[in-house]
Amino acid sequence: MSKALLLACVLLAGCSSSPYRTAPRYAEPETRQLAARELVRAVAFGGVGTSEVHGNERVLQWHERRPLAGAPAALLARELDLTALRAVTKAARHGENWEVKVDAPGGAVTFVFKNGQSASAAEACFKRLMRPD
Repeated sequence: MSKALLLACVLLAGCSSSPYRTAPRYAEPETRQLAARELVRAVAFGGVGTSEVHGNERVLQWHERRPLAGAPAALLARELDLTALRAVTKAARHGENWEVKVDAPGGAVTFVFKNGQSASAAEACFKRLMRPD
């Protein structure tokens, strides 16, 4: 067996065992305005525990349902400055849901989604909003 064929087989085997091979792909929106609209849609309709989602190309606001010990869940008002994002992780499946983690100056925020398509859409929108142009 030639070295090139062996290298191709090893590369093919490595790619088929990647955890991201089944993750959905979503193209980055062309403009920041479109990215902001698609991000609001992804978080509002695909997000778990989020409601009343509003946003533009500078800020994302939402209410997050948080369980309290021995009491009903509380709704917390949350806000994320989209102009100061530092990093976005790839959409990954954790248990039943998908997660996208965003690192901002105030700390890390984890968004949980019902399906991979919404998670990858949010990931692509966050990445587009990180670019200044």
